[in-house]
Amino acid sequence: MSDRCAQKARPAVSPAILPQQGPHRAARPATALMLAVLTVAALALLPGCVARTAPGGGQPATGAPAATPAPAPQPCPPGPGLAPAPQCAHDLEAVSAVVQALVAARNACDPAALLELYAEGAGIMTWLPEEGRDAIVPRLRFATLLPAKAANWRTHGRTHTLTDPPAVTITGDTARAEFDLLVREGEAQATGHFSLLLLRQPDGPWRITRETYAQPH
Repeated sequence: MSDRCAQKARPAVSPAILPQQGPHRAARPATALMLAVLTVAALALLPGCVARTAPGGGQPATGAPAATPAPAPQPCPPGPGLAPAPQCAHDLEAVSAVVQALVAARNACDPAALLELYAEGAGIMTWLPEEGRDAIVPRLRFATLLPAKAANWRTHGRTHTLTDPPAVTITGDTARAEFDLLVREGEAQATGHFSLLLLRQPDGPWRITRETYAQPH
């Protein structure tokens, strides 16, 4: 390439960045660039001097960690053979004890002990002899039916036996218990599958809020 061509290819340089002559001339470009880099590095080392942008948004991060949301209640593991946390273990035992008390009250034909296990406003499935059907009734109506039922159980020698430990699942203050109950009256017998919903009461104990079954009444 000729000198003439080389001169034409050379980019023009703005007079603003050329060194000025005289005793007070500006720093050369390389020196100015180095000073700028050192200034930025120094600022980066000063805490709180430069606002950082939070990822995904335009708001500057303050440096404080984001608040962690409260974890949702986790269900206690159902069934034996697992190692639940101490509180879960305590609740599993308490709910299982309600099921055991339910069976014991039926076998004792004790209306008061049985009624004590249900929360106010509970819905309880029971046999309605005047209607010839099973239905879910409120606790108040169940209380009026229970004395005659208990007397009938005693007369016919009815017994109730758990075939296996109840399967209990607990989430927060709500629990579900599933179990099979073998019911005998003399030579007759039948197995019913019971499902209970329970709620931890403000004063601590668990109470049944809903009871349903498939089969015996």
